[in-house]
Amino acid sequence: MMKPVNNMNPADGTAHETLEAVVEAFENAWNGPSIPDVERYLPALDHPDYDSIVCELVCVDFEHHWRSGESLSVEQYRLKHPSLVARQPVFEQLVFEDYRRRIQRGETIILADYAKAYGVSTDGWPRPPATEAETDAVVGKVSTVDGCDTDGLTKAVQMS
Repeated sequence: MMKPVNNMNPADGTAHETLEAVVEAFENAWNGPSIPDVERYLPALDHPDYDSIVCELVCVDFEHHWRSGESLSVEQYRLKHPSLVARQPVFEQLVFEDYRRRIQRGETIILADYAKAYGVSTDGWPRPPATEAETDAVVGKVSTVDGCDTDGLTKAVQMS
């Protein structure tokens, strides 16, 4: 069983110090027999990439919940992990991920409703498609959300 990231000792070489390593460990845990607790994979609060790592972990967690059939809403996720989404960049990334997933599922989305309901800027987000062909084009693009940049990994969220 993988040890939580924040309990690992960097001196013995078992710590996951990079975003990629933390996300990979968390993704691998999702392939296990039970749903992993995202909070067990967080780095120490004073980690220089704390916000970036949290942003990416929250997006991965949210996506895996959706894939497993648990269509968490932004509000449900906020209630489940209040300390994580209290940070504005993380919350904005979560809202964007919810928006992107709903477009993928073919739901009718009004972009202004997201901005109003969640108090986030939707500038630069892809506009909801009007047709199925437009849905395929929007879902296949890369979009950005400010505040979650880790050498472009989090800022460029692959829309898949």
